[in-house]
Amino acid sequence: MNVPAGTQVAMATLLKAGELARRTGITRQALHIYVQMGLLRPVLSSQGGHRLYDDQSVERVALIRKLCASGYTLKDIREIFIKDR
Repeated sequence: MNVPAGTQVAMATLLKAGELARRTGITRQALHIYVQMGLLRPVLSSQGGHRLYDDQSVERVALIRKLCASGYTLKDIREIFIKDR
């Protein structure tokens, strides 16, 4: 597993992309679009190349979905997230 220095993540809480998609009610394709647009980042990558996500990722997807439901585009959301950094 490729673990960045200083990263402390409980392995039991990590989800693969498909699991995150199912838990949050989005498609894997939508999840990959979020990653490509910089709206979401995997916490880790497994040795097998699986992107792994944590509970904060679940919350982030929920926020993205709420913003989309409120009429924001993914581009708008990306701008909001960039300003938040």
